[in-house]
Amino acid sequence: MKTVFIINPRTDRKKQYRLMKEIKMHFAGQRIIIEKTIRPGFATFIARKYAFQAQKEPIHIYVCGGDGTLHEVINGVANTPNVYVSIIPIGTGNDFIKSFDALSIDDFLHLENYKDPIPMDIDLLKVNGEYAINTISFGFDVQVAKYANHMKTKLPLKGIVPYYMGMLATLLHNSVQEYRLQIDDQRLSLQEYMFVVFVTPVGPYFKGGFSTNPYVIIREFDRAAPHGTGIYKVGGNYAASLRANKKAHDLGYSCEFYLDAKEKKYIDECGAANFFGIKDNTYITPKSSSILPSITNKSLMQLAEDMGIKVERRPIPEEELATFEEAGACGTAAVISPIERIDDLENGKSYVISKDGKPGPICTKLYNKLRGIQYGDEPDTHGWVTIVE
Repeated sequence: MKTVFIINPRTDRKKQYRLMKEIKMHFAGQRIIIEKTIRPGFATFIARKYAFQAQKEPIHIYVCGGDGTLHEVINGVANTPNVYVSIIPIGTGNDFIKSFDALSIDDFLHLENYKDPIPMDIDLLKVNGEYAINTISFGFDVQVAKYANHMKTKLPLKGIVPYYMGMLATLLHNSVQEYRLQIDDQRLSLQEYMFVVFVTPVGPYFKGGFSTNPYVIIREFDRAAPHGTGIYKVGGNYAASLRANKKAHDLGYSCEFYLDAKEKKYIDECGAANFFGIKDNTYITPKSSSILPSITNKSLMQLAEDMGIKVERRPIPEEELATFEEAGACGTAAVISPIERIDDLENGKSYVISKDGKPGPICTKLYNKLRGIQYGDEPDTHGWVTIVE
């Protein structure tokens, strides 16, 4: 078997030096060939040359570089019999290692680990005539990179300039592209998809579980606003809360508390959760065109009515916080997170809701009732539970 090392000379020099020492030590007395790439795409040319020779003698190619070098070699030997490929990751990008769960990058860097290798077949990805063993990217970013690399080879450009010119070229030449998916000889219909539900046990939303937590009013940021996406369950709504949430944590609070985005006068929500307050045997929750109509809040309103508690959904001015006997944040993850106090640092106010620091009796009763229905310990009189078989 002929042994060929294809080395990308632009990789880490220390790793190259170490590799050359190991090659001399482990392959002493053996016939080996060392090829070095001289430009982008050259590894494909080298690999294809030796793949052609594999018709007469098996070839073992060691790819010494990163994902780019590996990608080029794979495209030179794909679907060619009698060609074996090993990978020595000395490049800057080595994402292919993620395909080998039990191995680390150090496992690939020691040539003694390549003694008596066991060949294995792998699946290849193919897009627009290009092969890969791990990931293939396509779309705007790929077109930018393609144009940028082309300009580097044609023009004396350095730094970020080729990238900016690549962006301009992509914008000028960008067009709608249609992609078809195919596994082996079977084409996948774009009208078909697999719906996957991933379920895992989790702990309480806040560290203390069902216990009271302090909140702080943040006026600097808004998570949702009128005519925005806050009324929908979309991921971007959570991203919009990250800076405010970090600020609250840095100040020592469990979560941030939002007032309405337009006037900063009325209560909107507790972080990503709905707010409710209890006073005079009444369950009161904000009426807002900005926030998500939480199914958990709707369920709690129904249970409150079942318990003989009056329910109001209306605008709640900030100063009304001082009148609540109990309050909580409610949502899918926490069900109910009772509120200890809400501080308004800008105005030097602190609305202490739980005087003894414990969840109130109505919050506790509502929490236990809804959780009991979810777990099947309480009768589901409203038909909320669906059995999945």
